Amino acid sequence: ATFLVLQGALVVFEWGNIGLRQLEFFLPDQLSIVFLAIGLPIAVFVYFHYVIYAQKRGESLLPIRLHNSMFILFLISTTGIFLTDHFGMLWVFMEGTTISGAILIYHDRGKLVLEAVWKYLFVCSFSIALAFAGILFLSIGIQEAGFDDLSMKGVAAAASQVNPLWLQASFLFVLVGFSVKLGSVPMFNVDIDAKDVSPSPVGALFSSILLNAGFVAIFRFYLAFSDSEIRPWMDNVLLISGLLTLIFAATLMLRVRNFKRLFGYSSMEHAGIALIAMSLGPKGWLIAVLHLCFHALIKSGLFIQIGQVHRVFNSKIDGEAGGYFYQNPAGALVLLLSTIAVLALPPSGLFMTEFMAFSELIQVRGIWLSVFVMVLLLIVLFAMGKLMLRLLFVVPKGQNSAKTLVKISPWESLTQFIGLAAVLGFGLYLPPDLMEWLGNIFQNL
Repeated sequence: ATFLVLQGALVVFEWGNIGLRQLEFFLPDQLSIVFLAIGLPIAVFVYFHYVIYAQKRGESLLPIRLHNSMFILFLISTTGIFLTDHFGMLWVFMEGTTISGAILIYHDRGKLVLEAVWKYLFVCSFSIALAFAGILFLSIGIQEAGFDDLSMKGVAAAASQVNPLWLQASFLFVLVGFSVKLGSVPMFNVDIDAKDVSPSPVGALFSSILLNAGFVAIFRFYLAFSDSEIRPWMDNVLLISGLLTLIFAATLMLRVRNFKRLFGYSSMEHAGIALIAMSLGPKGWLIAVLHLCFHALIKSGLFIQIGQVHRVFNSKIDGEAGGYFYQNPAGALVLLLSTIAVLALPPSGLFMTEFMAFSELIQVRGIWLSVFVMVLLLIVLFAMGKLMLRLLFVVPKGQNSAKTLVKISPWESLTQFIGLAAVLGFGLYLPPDLMEWLGNIFQNL
């Protein structure tokens, strides 16, 4: 709790010191502040629900202390990713999320959990090594051009004079490497496994703060290279990556019966939308940032709520858990409204960002690609809507809807209602002053 208070103070401090370099490697900008400000309440909510999780399970002090220390390391690492102005330090902080994330996943120490942790460590280490290779290619390229500054502004100033082959190799390796954190193609699978076997508050962290950190890491490289001749090529690569991510997410959601994996694939879908938006130019950049902010608030609440579902039914599988409205009306209302919001139905803020994204996609890429993306999103709507309606209203065989299985306090759903209110409120009205401030983000990078 003390650390979260300090984290809040840091956000306020950095907000007041935008553009001022700190400790050589840190340069806060508006993009940093946006994601730090969104991450702070999510971190508070996650900590609150982990306390409940530990109490209900009767955890001993050792796993609680280990979890809390790794939670702090995880937040330090993601904060560093948002604030650093140096590509080398960005990689170091990203590696910090791998170490702390793996220990957070291993909290329940079962056989399946151990298998998922080893897969996560192996694939993350391989992926982060690919990203490191991308940074090495960048370093070689800028040295050949007579530069040696790996800060983001330094690389941006040198990019137009660097051999484009080095920049292309660097961007491709970084995109593939950091996809394991963003949850996009090709390294998405271990991210889904991690969210499935870890405690629900950890899944909430991974689907919000870590996903945003992965996006920011890729986006920083994209911005640094955007004044070079490879920008059209990068846009095409991002578009292909986003489309493939959407295709895999939609296809896999049709087959899944595990609710936590369903939410993992939903996060994958929104990562794909963000990549597509990133490929559409400055308007698309703003859309991607807004979209991921709204997604983080909603998806973290969904993962926390599915933890309550698991407590009630001792299951997260369709057909074993159902009739949730009869067991926990407040939590069921959260699930219903959050499902509407995450599927980008009005009045969700995600509806606004997806509408803006489609408008821009039609202008930049044409109508037929937009229709294809719309079909994929309709598949997601069908797959997720079907499972969530069954969870909410269909009572499994042998279960008495009139009998309360486990009593859940309505107050446990308060944090999710707060996130919902923000996303639905901004979907109805986004203040012009806020939009103007957000629109200036990319002018100052």
